[in-house]
Amino acid sequence: MALEPCKDCGREVSTFAESCPNCGRPQSERLQKKDLARLLDGKASRAPAPPRVEVVLKGRKYEAVGFVLMVTGVFAFCLSGLVESVLLAAIGGLLLLVGFAVAIVGRCM
Repeated sequence: MALEPCKDCGREVSTFAESCPNCGRPQSERLQKKDLARLLDGKASRAPAPPRVEVVLKGRKYEAVGFVLMVTGVFAFCLSGLVESVLLAAIGGLLLLVGFAVAIVGRCM
């Protein structure tokens, strides 16, 4: 990193600096006079906005079906304790697992 004297105030400024930290004079010669005049007038063009990114969620339906299956499975599993049915508990557990798998597949799409 080389240091050069500022053309206005004389303090040493890095060659990588865009402006002098003491007086604010632009150090790069890239700015033309008309660009500098536009900047001082406040009419400088703004940088273009970055392109918009659209997020598409393809697996929302699978996630919803998985969630419904999980809720139904939990409901059936809890109901099996009241009715004392092993078959209902097995069906509830199976629905819970299948619903979880479907929701994961929907999330990964």
